[in-house]
Amino acid sequence: EGGGAQQGVDLRTKFDGDGDAGDEGREGDEKALDVQGIDAYWLQRRISKAIPGIEPHSAHEKSDLILKILENKENTEHDIENELVPIFEYTNFEVVKLLITNRWQIVWCTKLARSQNDEEKKRLEEEMAREPHLAVILASLKSSKSSAKDKENEMERRIRAEARALKGSVRSNGSAAATSEA
Repeated sequence: EGGGAQQGVDLRTKFDGDGDAGDEGREGDEKALDVQGIDAYWLQRRISKAIPGIEPHSAHEKSDLILKILENKENTEHDIENELVPIFEYTNFEVVKLLITNRWQIVWCTKLARSQNDEEKKRLEEEMAREPHLAVILASLKSSKSSAKDKENEMERRIRAEARALKGSVRSNGSAAATSEA
């Protein structure tokens, strides 16, 4: 029988990531993803890295299939593993484990990134807010965005302050040079 579990592979081994955008380490033996790094094409990029030589169209088809598998609430982790292992050609068990471990982050961040308009995005966010395990993801997304915006605003404030200081320095040096020439 062709399932990964029958081949004696332990999917609980530590994920040895390659630094792909969206990866962020978590202590312990699992790999957590930075939700900000999961965009509409994250899964396609991950598939392309895991299966060398795959055509972009095939990677797109596999990403859609994988999302359907991950999204199905009736699927247990074991069911998901059994469906994903053949998709990854019985290799790349680390990627399968990463997808299982971060199932809901991948599904919902991808859905949000693929939303066609603000209305659809708002509907998805409302749906996420109703489910406790999804509300955590939504809060993480929002806090990451506000943190990034805060950092950007702080950097802009510092640059403006530095520019004013330099401008003032040039004026005082210019006026000092003018008085010394007189």
